[in-house]
Amino acid sequence: MDNISSTNIFSNMDNIFSIKDIAGPIETLPRPSLGPWIVVTLIIVGFIAYKQLHKTKQDTTPEALPAKLSPLGVALQELENLLTEKLIEEGATKLFFTKLNMILRLFMKNIYNPKISSQTTSELLISEDYSAKMSDDCHKHFSIFLHECDLFKFSELQAQTDIALQAHKACRNLIVTIAHEEGDH
Repeated sequence: MDNISSTNIFSNMDNIFSIKDIAGPIETLPRPSLGPWIVVTLIIVGFIAYKQLHKTKQDTTPEALPAKLSPLGVALQELENLLTEKLIEEGATKLFFTKLNMILRLFMKNIYNPKISSQTTSELLISEDYSAKMSDDCHKHFSIFLHECDLFKFSELQAQTDIALQAHKACRNLIVTIAHEEGDH
């Protein structure tokens, strides 16, 4: 038979697990002070605040502010802006007629009564706030225009470009007529 010899594998473990001397203190780098960082941060925030304040003051100088437009001027400008949005070309008929309607309503609000822009078409047409001030012919065109806008706003109809441009022109003419009747030129 063969002799099997065994060795104690734990005999060298005493050296591995023995308690050794405690190591001395380890030198670390000094911790930087937060004071300079706080000062730099405050300077940057102060500079940004100063620039914003200075910018705001520059924007409110008289030459930077546009001249205040009359309700007619605002409405005509909004009508021009609406054409540049090219909503009809993009197939956004509902949005085009909604904006067209709101331009007219905003004009009416500026001329007659602040409640007008939040009223439904039916409420608006029976309202005494402006109907007594408008001529019968103007009131008739106003009624027709609002109903036509509602037709495109609340249905799936898509307006052809020429119909949308006719509606835009009708809105412009109606606004100019109302402004003329009210003496706003």
